[in-house]
Amino acid sequence: MSRDNSNIEHTCPEIDDVIMFLQDLDFDGLVISDMIDKMDIIRVANSALRFWANEENNRADENEAALLDLRLKYANLEKSIINIYSKL
Repeated sequence: MSRDNSNIEHTCPEIDDVIMFLQDLDFDGLVISDMIDKMDIIRVANSALRFWANEENNRADENEAALLDLRLKYANLEKSIINIYSKL
C-alpha cells in the first residue's frame, strides 16, 4: 500500500470501539445492528475519502513539480531573450 498523505485521521479503531460498545449493550438487537451497520457505512466512507485525498495530494505534488519545471524553462527563456537583445 502506498503512503497515506491524506491528513485524514484513521477512524477504524474508534469505529471498532463504538461497535464493541454497541454489541455489549443489552437493547433490542435490531436497533443495535442498525447502529453497527451505520458505523460500517462511515468506515467505508472514510476509506473512500482517504483514497480520494491521497489521489488529490499526489496530483498536487505532480502539479507542483510541473510548475517548478515551467518556471525554470521560463527563466531560461528569459535569459536567452536578454542574451539575444544584448547582441542586437
